[in-house]
Amino acid sequence: MRDARSLRCRDSDQDGRVIYLGTFSKTIFPSTRLGCLVVPKDLSNIFIAARALIDRHSPSLDQAILADFINEGHFTRHIRKMRKLYAERQQVLVEAAGRDLTGVLELKPAEAGMHLVAWLPPGVSDKSASGKAARYGVEAAPLSAYAETPQARGALVLGYAAVNAKQIKAGLRRLSQALSS
Repeated sequence: MRDARSLRCRDSDQDGRVIYLGTFSKTIFPSTRLGCLVVPKDLSNIFIAARALIDRHSPSLDQAILADFINEGHFTRHIRKMRKLYAERQQVLVEAAGRDLTGVLELKPAEAGMHLVAWLPPGVSDKSASGKAARYGVEAAPLSAYAETPQARGALVLGYAAVNAKQIKAGLRRLSQALSS
């Protein structure tokens, strides 16, 4: 973004050690190819020089539109609306999993995010479980795909942000069938 100073971080960085990197691709729209970087003041020139070496600039019109969107309060309202929607979808996911997958998956709510980690019983391969889920039309990535070292217990990563309550319930019924087969 043109002017990262307009962004306010929730916690102040008293010692000048925090670098905040964000993207608007997931919060606004996937094809929004803009992000932001908030760095301590004494590092700003270094990051500006590095950005110039990587690529000249993001599209100016897109930056201006996004800046207006933020400055006019639309972004804050959008985030508030999405948090509420995602919390509702997460609750549907947790409740449906408790109903349809007790003993098969251990799933607990999280305070934020768009995915939950669903723990498998000890000894069950998350790669195998993910493959079974895929055969039933359910996208459930194995947690081990995101780990550098082998995990003590397998888990599936379940996304809920892009699907409605009806789709979540139907997907969990199919996942239940897949994991019990």
